[in-house]
Amino acid sequence: MKFFHKKRKPEHIRNGVEDGLYGRDSDWEEEEETEKCKPFSLVGNLVFLVTIGLILGIGWLVCLTWAPQDLSNLPGYRQAEGAPDILELVRQSDKNNSALTLTENDVNRYLASTVKAAQNGILSAVARPNGIGIRFHEGYMEIIIERRVGINLRQTVSMYVTVIQEVDQASNLPVTRLEYCVADDRNSFIKIGGSLGQLEIPQGYILFLRPAYENLASSYQELLTTIIDSGKIIRISPGRIDLLPYQTL
Repeated sequence: MKFFHKKRKPEHIRNGVEDGLYGRDSDWEEEEETEKCKPFSLVGNLVFLVTIGLILGIGWLVCLTWAPQDLSNLPGYRQAEGAPDILELVRQSDKNNSALTLTENDVNRYLASTVKAAQNGILSAVARPNGIGIRFHEGYMEIIIERRVGINLRQTVSMYVTVIQEVDQASNLPVTRLEYCVADDRNSFIKIGGSLGQLEIPQGYILFLRPAYENLASSYQELLTTIIDSGKIIRISPGRIDLLPYQTL
């Protein structure tokens, strides 16, 4: 009878299939416990929510800039019929030293019958002017330019203009200057200068719109000069503008 010495297999060989190929069960259990124990990141979630909020906010602001003002309730807008001759009315008022009241209907009909607008610059190929109107608010006016972009997309921009008049000590007559903001914002740190679509924008952004409004003012230079040189007191209220003799105040 022969006897053979049976050697004990090393631990890693005996469990080769279980340990070598698939790993130990304890390793899987440790990985599962590690995944279950991941800490909750409050800062990370807050950053994610803030980022989503900023993206949605920017999208909403862009939508407002392309949402045009409702001009259907603006009296006389794009209606040239029955337009008064405002330049002649101002001259007669100055000659007779009398007060003159002009409504939104009067001014907008006058603009519709006299203004000739054309789109210049890089947008001239896809945009064209559609109309110009004025709203009178308490203490300031809003000059609105409407354009059509593409086939039938409307866009509106507007500038707020406040008329400031101070008495000149030498001539004892009112000196007129303009501020491009809402009347109540004159002493504010942030001044609202106009609107892009339905979004009101700070005064600083109006610098990009000023060339268009300066061209518009140059088209009515004779009328504006006549009003300023008349020495009339200019009072703006909702729906109207009054030119009053200085001596009556």
